[in-house]
Amino acid sequence: MEDRKRRVMIACVTFETVKVSDPAYYYGSNVVYLIHHVRNPSPDNVYQQFFDRTAELIRGKAPGTEVIDVDCNVSDFAELLSRINMIIAEESARGSKIRINLSAGSPEFTAAGATAAMMAEHVGAFFVHADSYTVSDDDLRDIYYRNGEPVGLTASVRDTEDLPGFRLEMPDEVLVRSLRRYAARLTEGRVHSPDMIADLREHGLWERRGASDTNNDKVFFQRRYIEGWKEHGWIEKSGTAYAITERGELAIRILYPEADR
Repeated sequence: MEDRKRRVMIACVTFETVKVSDPAYYYGSNVVYLIHHVRNPSPDNVYQQFFDRTAELIRGKAPGTEVIDVDCNVSDFAELLSRINMIIAEESARGSKIRINLSAGSPEFTAAGATAAMMAEHVGAFFVHADSYTVSDDDLRDIYYRNGEPVGLTASVRDTEDLPGFRLEMPDEVLVRSLRRYAARLTEGRVHSPDMIADLREHGLWERRGASDTNNDKVFFQRRYIEGWKEHGWIEKSGTAYAITERGELAIRILYPEADR
């Protein structure tokens, strides 16, 4: 039976095309929200041409893909975050699988997209890396230099704008650091509860108070640590043991590294 599940990608179009169209095809996205803004729409408008070409590439690789034009100020973080959150809410209500492309569009979109993805459940965000460029190394000086000095794409700037003070809650430090210990012991072979409990005690990560009791310790380890790791998606069943997931590997790599140097 044909898979009718909505696979949604949210992206921003300014001066990129394949960074949007190729990931849409890669993920099998059948609904693509393209956020962009054209002050003076016309066939000759550069921004409109980039939007039209991106939509054409998406439909060319996957005919039938629904491309939704979202007019939004791509330089306004608050407006972008509001619009992205609205899309997420509407698509989540339909049971859609949602991904946000952070590699194309304005810096404000990248920040808003990452923030929205981290605030929402079951929303993924991704980067796509360039394989080749339209500007050769030989042409860089002609494009990015002025009077023999490096300037870059931007010649002058306006006032800075602070991001709103959203706070994203960090995962529990003990759970992250104990997972790091679990991963370290996995490299030596299968991990048994008594050995893991002893390891956590040694590293000051065991939270059960009172005298040591084998049965109660095992129950506490299961409820506090194993279930905690599972809730975050950091481990998954592999045969009769638990393996670290890709999400778990990322948590180990980026969270509280200073505590376990």
